[in-house]
Amino acid sequence: MNRTADRIGKTRQQAKVRVEELFDAGTEGRRGILRWPPSEGEFRHLRRRPKRELTSWIQHYWMISWDLQQSYLQETLPHPSVFFVFEKGTSIIYGVNTKRFCRVLEG
Repeated sequence: MNRTADRIGKTRQQAKVRVEELFDAGTEGRRGILRWPPSEGEFRHLRRRPKRELTSWIQHYWMISWDLQQSYLQETLPHPSVFFVFEKGTSIIYGVNTKRFCRVLEG
């Protein structure tokens, strides 16, 4: 019996995070997300298909929301696409990104 391993296992703290992910059929997975999940707080990720008449323009859209106890550096390797980003008070169009995308999530 390895008592040291027993003690270490009992002292490790469990992550205090609640993650909810809802994906429409055919949009599953977390492609390109590097560090996952945050260690504390709540995180919600939805990925949806557009209405049929928009499918020639939009493959899928996604939404995230969070309630984090401490700031969290989210990193992704975006796939070649154009992103329309809508946030509280602003909107941005990102072109095809060829590098890692990093964003600090807070609050």
